[in-house]
Amino acid sequence: MVDVIKSSNNYQSSVQGVNNLVQKFELLGNKLSIEIGAQFYMEPISQFIILLPDEEIKYEVIGEAMHESNVWSKDNSPFTIDVPQTFFVHYLRVERAITVGYPLSINITLPKTYTTDNLNEFFYNLFHRKSTNDWEPVLTK
Repeated sequence: MVDVIKSSNNYQSSVQGVNNLVQKFELLGNKLSIEIGAQFYMEPISQFIILLPDEEIKYEVIGEAMHESNVWSKDNSPFTIDVPQTFFVHYLRVERAITVGYPLSINITLPKTYTTDNLNEFFYNLFHRKSTNDWEPVLTK
């Protein structure tokens, strides 16, 4: 208290931040299933970037009537993502928050079937928008 009164507060929080969202995903042939869930309370911003090797895909956002999507090549993307692979940036926005017990489920049909023979060609990564210019990876459960 004395330090605060003297304006020399030296308190440093040990909490660096919490990753609220986690994902489970499964690739079977040309079907990619993704489930994104909240671990604590609610995640109000439901905007995602999905990096995939294919441009032409088909989204099925399970149980969601309102969603928006777009796609860019890595070089033409409005988002800067520093990974060496060639990929397409798929943007997805859903009109609801993600809460504990009410995950977001996405099924993606890819134009190519991935097997053990060509699995090295498959590239996938998922990012969540934290603020206007800040995106963070969604951790795998």
